[in-house]
Amino acid sequence: MHEPVTSFAVHMEAIAEELLGAPNVRLSSDGDRRYGKHGSLSIDVQTGRYYDHETKTGGGVLDLISRETGRDHKSAMQWMREHGYLEQRERQASKPQQLGKEVAHYSYTDENGELLFQVVRFEPKTFRQRRRPQPDDPPDKIKHGWVYAVRGITHVPYRLPELMEAIANGHTVFVVEGEKDADNCAKQGIVATTNPGGVGKWSDHLTSFFRDADVVIIQDNDPQAKNPDPPNGDGALRWHPDGRPVLPGQDHAQEVAKALSGTAAKVRVLDLARHWPHMPPKGDVSDWIKAGGTLNALHAFADAAPDWSRTPFRSRFGGMRWEEIAVLGHSSGYSWLIEDIVPLDEITLIFGDSGSGKSFGTFDMSMAVARGLTFIGRNTEPGLVVYVAAEAGKGFSKRKLAYVIQHELQYDAAVPFYLCTKRPDFFSSDDDVNALIAEIEAIAKTYPHRLVLIVIDTLSALAPGMNENASQDVSIVRKRLVALQQRFGSAVILVHHKPKGGSTPRGHGSLTADFETTIEFEVVADRRTSKGGSIHRATVRKQREGKSGIRWEFTLPIISVGRNIWGNEETSCAAVPYDASESHERSGYQATSNERLLMHALYEALAEYGVPPPFPLPASISKVVDFNYVRMRMREKVVDADENQEAADNRFRGAFKRAGDRLRDAGIIGIQKPYWWATGKPVAGMGG
Repeated sequence: MHEPVTSFAVHMEAIAEELLGAPNVRLSSDGDRRYGKHGSLSIDVQTGRYYDHETKTGGGVLDLISRETGRDHKSAMQWMREHGYLEQRERQASKPQQLGKEVAHYSYTDENGELLFQVVRFEPKTFRQRRRPQPDDPPDKIKHGWVYAVRGITHVPYRLPELMEAIANGHTVFVVEGEKDADNCAKQGIVATTNPGGVGKWSDHLTSFFRDADVVIIQDNDPQAKNPDPPNGDGALRWHPDGRPVLPGQDHAQEVAKALSGTAAKVRVLDLARHWPHMPPKGDVSDWIKAGGTLNALHAFADAAPDWSRTPFRSRFGGMRWEEIAVLGHSSGYSWLIEDIVPLDEITLIFGDSGSGKSFGTFDMSMAVARGLTFIGRNTEPGLVVYVAAEAGKGFSKRKLAYVIQHELQYDAAVPFYLCTKRPDFFSSDDDVNALIAEIEAIAKTYPHRLVLIVIDTLSALAPGMNENASQDVSIVRKRLVALQQRFGSAVILVHHKPKGGSTPRGHGSLTADFETTIEFEVVADRRTSKGGSIHRATVRKQREGKSGIRWEFTLPIISVGRNIWGNEETSCAAVPYDASESHERSGYQATSNERLLMHALYEALAEYGVPPPFPLPASISKVVDFNYVRMRMREKVVDADENQEAADNRFRGAFKRAGDRLRDAGIIGIQKPYWWATGKPVAGMGG
């Protein structure tokens, strides 16, 4: 890759077709031509670069010609001339170029202040470089006393005399992205420089001027780059071959740091967005100064920035040297978000019936992480939590209020927890997953905490139109979940449903097979609290590190969180740990499984639809309920929506009558049509 990125880019598409034939139309897009059965060879027609994903090699136009013809670069140039490409390029270059209005110019001088060349800005926004004429310049190249070509002129850093003086005196110097930024810094007393040409144009020659310097590189806050919009491109977000998003300003800062490392005495990269949460997209140090930034503040930020170091090699396949495997004291293959339960850098699947408490339980786990608390006595890795409430985003405010009330927190307490209330679509295309990644990247910069957990609640809301029983559909969504997880290296929790009466997640078996960890949430069928409330249980069903079987129980007490606009009470729930040893369960009537189900249904109906006993029932009965509500609740527990409803109803009617008659005869329930109530007589395993 010896040629400038844009030198022959306009010819790349035509040359690729001449050398390789027609592209793979099915796998190609407007900006990306794909070749080969699997599209492994990619041609970026905008930048004029190719990349072979099989051999992990790439380059520009000359590199592609060399690869396909066996020629060296000089001979590849001759090939282009023979095929008419250089003649076409030279004709295009000879056309007079129309420049806009000159709005600024920036002089680059040598160490003595002698002018070498200028960078000129025109409107519409474009930049050109120019120098003073030399005796042997053809007259037709001189325009208004300048030659707009600087080939052969030594490139130097901008504001070189001030830069050299600051380095000689041991002062910190700053590298910014443009001349305007360097000048604005100088007005504040900040010694700053830049390179001619802008992003991606740092040359090795510039590095030599920074020997033994203390350098801070200020990166621009650029959003992810995109291909040109139609009709010149597909407008898609751009990614590096290793999966990282293309962020021009941030990438440029890293490239400059890499170039200066080993020459400068100290190199740091400063991300102003971490200190200025309101930094706008495409914001730079000039914007920061305009907003009130000062010399002292900038040096304080620089002092806090860590020394830059080269990114160590990272295996794409989790490779480790022998001496790195099972280091003493760190033998586990997992780093844990919640010790022995939820691993970091993996996807965990949480599943359960509707009403099993899986969403409330997941929220409780997430808050333990965000607040840095232990969870069921186990350590957590504290940090930022991003919770995507794809199914119940509008009602999440009540969950927060219930949690705040239960844990006696200040309503506006600062907690590293970020909520997304609109559902992304991970099934139809890559658009929403890319947009979600970009949003999480942006919001993570505003928190000082490391992002450790992303929660997606629930799978069905995340993938409208997906056939959960089709492995191909499941694989599409899982691939996008993996892309989200790998981008941030955090834990991802996916919440999913379970079929009524089932024991595994709803849908294709790969939902269980493809995830490292699965946790099932359920209502405990044979026990209630001493007050008749439901007990919820979570069990680690699968854990590849052998931790399966861990379980915990909790209740979901109803908490009043205020009143609505009509003055009626609003309620929600909060998870509260449940300890059976403290429940003082009593022995009593030995109920069958159907009788216990009916008692659960009765308790639920009383809680939701119960009314004071009407005359002539005794006032000593606390609440009664119409038996039709009990019947409805029990039917929900034993009849699956997918089975034959007529046969199911016939079976249910007999079971319901037998259980009701037996409980009435044993004095466990009272009946006076149409009302039923619980007498308080104890039932074994149900706490009375």
